[in-house]
This record gives sequence, structure tokens and C-alpha cells, in this order.
Amino acid sequence: MIRSLVFVSLMMCSTSVIFSLAQAQESYNIPSWVKSNAQWWAQGQVGDSDFIKGMQYLIQNGIMKTPQAQASSSLSNHIPIWIKNNAGWWASGVISDDDFVKGMQFLVAKNIIHLETDIIQTQQSQNVTVPPSSRYPLHQNITTTKFWIGEEPNSSNRYISNVPSAWDDKWEIHYGGIDDPNNRIGYLPAAFTPKENPFYFGLAYNDFGNGHRKPEAFDIVYWSHEKTWERSESMLKNHWIKITKGDKTAYAQWEDAGKGGDDSAYVFGSARPANPNNNHSGLDVSPAVNDYLGLHGMGATSWQFVNFADVPDGPWKQIVTTSQTYWGQ
Repeated sequence: MIRSLVFVSLMMCSTSVIFSLAQAQESYNIPSWVKSNAQWWAQGQVGDSDFIKGMQYLIQNGIMKTPQAQASSSLSNHIPIWIKNNAGWWASGVISDDDFVKGMQFLVAKNIIHLETDIIQTQQSQNVTVPPSSRYPLHQNITTTKFWIGEEPNSSNRYISNVPSAWDDKWEIHYGGIDDPNNRIGYLPAAFTPKENPFYFGLAYNDFGNGHRKPEAFDIVYWSHEKTWERSESMLKNHWIKITKGDKTAYAQWEDAGKGGDDSAYVFGSARPANPNNNHSGLDVSPAVNDYLGLHGMGATSWQFVNFADVPDGPWKQIVTTSQTYWGQ
């Protein structure tokens, strides 16, 4: 409550405009990714433009109404640092949605910040507004290891079979065979042409448990509110990431939940990987990704979620996986 009062007091400095906290608070349907974006911005993980894009989204979708800007002789060309502090408090739940939205409305009205309302293009849907890929945080210096479809349990993979995946009990069959890392033609297995994308990866979070979607997934997954999901449809399977090592960048699709358990604080947050093995390995990549980046089985990379619309042409788009969950139907 003290920080809430400080927040409003700072906004009211040198003005006669007064907001009453005693008024009934409005209810705002703010997507979780916007609040996560604000937290990353407050922590310095994303830039000012990414925070502004989140505010633009609220305006474009009628969640936040912006008042007519007033003339001001103290127009600032940058966002005051105290706004960043307030964004962090809001993301942490110290400031309510109502107080934060009213505060942003005040800043726009006083020309302290500008929120242009240009339309943000959608990804693949005609009716869904998809925020830009730049809103996703960059995970840097992550130990990355190689795995492959059809890999049998052994000491190097903690005796976890990669014949099935977290979302497909017949992963090897649906892929077309074993993605042999030692017998290849270019980025493909030499024995067959895959039916699914050979550029794939695994991360340590699964939105399903025992065949049912985890309730917390809607609060954790950044894009969970961007469409209506079928009951058995994974929010994660087939999503893309950008992976960089040095001057090389590859793109890949999410096809397994990895070997590090349910590590949402890392995958959808700012924590380091919790996996204690292989120098806290946080990303598994396919032989194709491994070879493209020159990882030689294990190395450090940086990765970031991206929208399909932001994936450039390359060998990773020659075969694109579209299949969904399969649990022995």
C-alpha cells in the first residue's frame, strides 16, 4: 500500500490532477506476458521499446483507454527511471492493475511518455493480435547438449529414452526413424527423409501432466492467451526458438520437454537452469542444430523464443512439424 501511494504521488508531482485510491477499482484482463514484460524491463533484461509494445497492446485491445494528451512544457524524450521501478512493483503484485493503468493514463495525458497505437501484425491468425518476438527474454550462455529421436537410455542421457517424447508416445515412428547423429547427409539422417522437422529442441517444461493440461500453464506460458486451445493441444509443442553460437544462428521447433524436470523459473523466467548435470545444461538440440552451430555435442549458446512470422528461411523451414500430442490413442 505504501508503494502504491508513492506511485500515485510521483505521478501527481507538479500537477493539480488527483486520483482517488478510495474509488472502486476496475477489473482489467491484462495478459500475463505484458506483466512479465514489465518485470523484465524493470530488471533490465529488455529495452524501453519492449515495455512500450506491451502498453501498445493494452491500448489496441481496449484494455487501457488513453486520454487526450495535454500540452506540456516539460515533455521528456525518455521514460523516467521511477516508472521502471513502478513497473517492477506492479509485476510483483505490490501495485494493483487499476493503479498501474491509471498511472499510465496520467503519463500519456501529461505527455511524459508517448504510446503510438500502430497495429502490431499478427503471426498466423486473422483474428489474434500477437506481440512481437522481441518481448521474449534472451537466455544467455546456456550449456547446450545434443540429443536425438530414437536415442536409447544410457548414462549420457540419464537413462531417459528418446524413442517417445513428452508429447508423442510414437515420436520415432512419426519422425520416420532414428535421427542417427553419426550417419547423415547434410542436416538429414542418411537412411530416410524425415516426416518432421530435423531442427528440434527440448526444454525443461511440459504444459501437460498425466495427460491433462497443468492449470498453471496459462499463467506461465507467454502466449497462452493468444488463441483458444483444444483440450489435448500443447501450447508448447512446435513453438520456435532462435539459437545463437558466435556468429551463427539457427532456428528450431520445440518437440520434447528435456531432461531437467519442470523448470519454469528458467524456461519462462530469468533464473538459471536448475539441472545440476552437464554444467547445468539448459537446452537439448537435435543433430541438425548441433551440426549447423558447430557445437560438437556440447557448448554454450544463447536462445530466445520467437514467433513463426519472425523465423527466416533456412534449412529449418524445409520440413515444418505441425503434428500435435499423441499418447497411444
